Amino acid sequence: MRVFFAVIGILLSFALGFGVSSDFRNMKEFREARPPAMEQSVENKADQAFLEHIRRPLAPLDALPNPYVSLESLKSAVEKDFEQNKALVLQRYPDLTGRQALVFYLQARVHGSFSTYFVRGCMPADVTQQLYSAIGNCSDYAVRLMLLADLFGIETARVSFFTPSLPGHMLVEAFDPQENTAYLLDPTFNLLLMMRSPPTRGGVLTQLLTMTAQERVRLLSGNTTGFLYQLPFRFYYANPGLGHFSGRSLSVPGIMIDPGALVGMWKKAFGEELE
Repeated sequence: MRVFFAVIGILLSFALGFGVSSDFRNMKEFREARPPAMEQSVENKADQAFLEHIRRPLAPLDALPNPYVSLESLKSAVEKDFEQNKALVLQRYPDLTGRQALVFYLQARVHGSFSTYFVRGCMPADVTQQLYSAIGNCSDYAVRLMLLADLFGIETARVSFFTPSLPGHMLVEAFDPQENTAYLLDPTFNLLLMMRSPPTRGGVLTQLLTMTAQERVRLLSGNTTGFLYQLPFRFYYANPGLGHFSGRSLSVPGIMIDPGALVGMWKKAFGEELE
């Protein structure tokens, strides 16, 4: 009987994503992880190089004095990483300030720090797995980005978003008081909105809600340079099986989003559909 419950415990730990071994802390396992499900990506040669660079843990786990406790060590490692590689962002968007490029880079690194999009039964309870687990869904992506942004003095809030075009997703509202810049960040799909010098303090969503639907549509349907940005994205989707669901399971069409349609989906969701 004890053996039976031990086996059940191991299986539940794996299914819920709590097992240490499931986090792919070994770099080789992280890079070679290819769940046999489906892949979503936006790639050309430049995007490929970008994605290969960001697809790794936030910091080399064996290089930090105590990676599971010291947030200052993590900040130092990420800061150094950004200074060495900020050209990845600035080559794409040379109009950004250094601080804005940092926000873009933080989102990109969070996106790349997950090897697998994996629907959990619930989120990890400890900050170690929230920062270093290689599996997660949009809630995990959002919380990790918030933890990282907080280290750099960027104010954030997690937003649950539901519209016909974006039916159930987790985003991050952000405001950088150092440069009076507002952001709406989607680390899952590496897409973001940025508003320089907003009229009121708060994230982009806060600003959009002060506009009429017509004003939002006009803003989003025009030239979006300097407002809507898309960075390369890739995730591997692993079906966690029936153990994660009660009732109807997540459908494949609900996950398979055409990468080329992401910008159009966002324009519609945050334009005419926003209430």
